[in-house]
Amino acid sequence: MKQFLIFRFRGQDIKNLLNENETKLLGGYGDIYEGRIPVPDWRIERLKQFYLEQNNSSSTIRKENFISSAWDEFHYTKYELDSAEILRLIPTRTLMVCGEECGTKYDYTHCCPECNSGRKLISNLKIYKSRLPKAVDWIRTYAGETIVTERLVNSFVDYNLEGMNCNKINTSDYYYPIIKEKLEISSRSTINVHPLFPELRAGFVSYDGTSLQCKKCNSFSGNVLGESFVVYSSSIEKNDLFISRQLFGVSRGYLYYEPLYFCSQKFRRMVETEKLKGIKFEVAHIVERD
Repeated sequence: MKQFLIFRFRGQDIKNLLNENETKLLGGYGDIYEGRIPVPDWRIERLKQFYLEQNNSSSTIRKENFISSAWDEFHYTKYELDSAEILRLIPTRTLMVCGEECGTKYDYTHCCPECNSGRKLISNLKIYKSRLPKAVDWIRTYAGETIVTERLVNSFVDYNLEGMNCNKINTSDYYYPIIKEKLEISSRSTINVHPLFPELRAGFVSYDGTSLQCKKCNSFSGNVLGESFVVYSSSIEKNDLFISRQLFGVSRGYLYYEPLYFCSQKFRRMVETEKLKGIKFEVAHIVERD
């Protein structure tokens, strides 16, 4: 396995740390760049300094060098993927429009009073057809909704896989998957600790010692960093597609909490054999108990 740190930034001082093939300008984002360096790497210590200084109110560096976000990316050998007990399914295409912007209706009446998670879809999912990318079979909106193509649905049925039902969205040949089997995320997973500070990773607790889990429900104000750990369930042996019981993210504007997706090796083989697009896989781990 090879691990990389991906981060978005602006500033010539940060750019000077990177080789030409380690950075790219993000179109449509002004002067924002995306950097990519291997882990471990001596430059991470320098990036830490930039990150800490930009959050110091007395520092002027924020205007010149700024790291907006960062995350881990893993590259696996075929053997490592083949050996995984279960896989995390990660969408590679995020649609910069969401259901509510296209007329989708949600009921927020019974949402958690603490974090506002738990909305219910009360209409068909609606997405403008002109915004759907061509030749992508698994699509995520930036609000956490998932859309799949008819091609993926038909393949799922043809391969006799279990664990997914689908409802049509407003546009022909696209569906909204309904996945009922839920897996418990183990506290061995790391939530929302900044990848620049791996030494501070500690389960469901942030690096400042605060709990990241909502006091009243299963939502977390953050995302899983690094490989995921799930608690064993007998449903793993009977199904091929799962979501996490816990939700991750934030409720702000159209942004909303979403589950993690997991799948079996049979699902992965289907994706690779049929050359379905929009999905990558990450090794996940099963633990007997939390």
